[in-house]
Amino acid sequence: MDKKLFIKNLAGLCHIPISIYQDSAGLTDRLDPLSHPLNSYEQDLVEHILQKLRTAPFAYETYEAGLPVCIMGCRGSDCSFILGPFAYGPIQTPDMENKLKKLHLSPFVECSWNDALAASVFLINEYLDPLFTTAMLEESISEKDHDVQHLLVNEEIRQWESFQENHTYYEENILHDYVEKGDVDYLVDNLELLELPHPVILSDFYKNEEYMAVLSISFAARAAIRGGVTSKEGLLANDIFLKQLEDCRNVNEIKVLIRRALLHFAQLVKENRRRQSRNIHVEKCKKAIYAHRLENIDLDELAEQLGISKEYMLKLFKKQEGIPITQYIRNVKIEAACNMLIYSDRQINEIAEYLGFGSLSYFSRVFKTVTGLAPVQYKKIHSEPGF
Repeated sequence: MDKKLFIKNLAGLCHIPISIYQDSAGLTDRLDPLSHPLNSYEQDLVEHILQKLRTAPFAYETYEAGLPVCIMGCRGSDCSFILGPFAYGPIQTPDMENKLKKLHLSPFVECSWNDALAASVFLINEYLDPLFTTAMLEESISEKDHDVQHLLVNEEIRQWESFQENHTYYEENILHDYVEKGDVDYLVDNLELLELPHPVILSDFYKNEEYMAVLSISFAARAAIRGGVTSKEGLLANDIFLKQLEDCRNVNEIKVLIRRALLHFAQLVKENRRRQSRNIHVEKCKKAIYAHRLENIDLDELAEQLGISKEYMLKLFKKQEGIPITQYIRNVKIEAACNMLIYSDRQINEIAEYLGFGSLSYFSRVFKTVTGLAPVQYKKIHSEPGF
């Protein structure tokens, strides 16, 4: 069948825009039931998809701001096909309509995710690049056996988006290996390349990304624990990032959170290994202080836990850290107080009591000595909008 006629029939069937990008000539044809003009943001998404299609038969990009809107792309023998944009979820709600207005976006045609994916399957079946035929089609399958080919190509597309052992499981292990080794520098330089694909298994795409983020963060936490971070420290950080996931407003923010989590867990491993290269008694002492920072810390009991004398502990600590252990304990408690003032709803007198300062006046005096501000000033400054 003539390519243009085939595309016209397919666009009419699925009711979504389809564009043809020839390798040598760029955009050569576009069939759009709504004559949806692409703005600069959408053009960037299309360019990103075209870049991906140089090495993959299928790619897609979703819109930011939590909009259930997508652009798909698939690769032909001498061209690429762009499907969309289309809405795969409800956009008639007041919230969605406001987002469309704020982003100056035109209305979108509606199409289910599966129907758009099926259209991509038809295009790949009809105009598959020979480069991908070996990986996607078995020689024993007859070209006339359309139903079997349909299932085979559909499954291949699904695998491109999934944690499949023969495609992405190795990449997943590489990523977690860098976290486990605490190689922060490598992750900072190559995180874009190591962003893992994952399956779309839910009709609610945003919820799908949330679930995948939970897996990514939890796997990273366990990689850090394998790298030597204590279970308590690793799982506490895991819980914090999962709580922050609740505050994400769109898919892009979820991706940023995952990257922050990966870097944080790698940094925990790096710091842990750095500490291990130092005096074991001092490092155990610091861990014990941090773990009991909300309690009164008795130096005699601390030395007994370490199995050394109090005098030796004080001397060793001062030699390695450059400050007396009492000053270190004070700094750790004030750091905890700062976090409570910013991130909790506890009153200042409650915080003073939690941290074992005995009285509010003593707590305020020590707090100002360390931070240069009274607790009430510190809380006010750090609660101001935009801080």
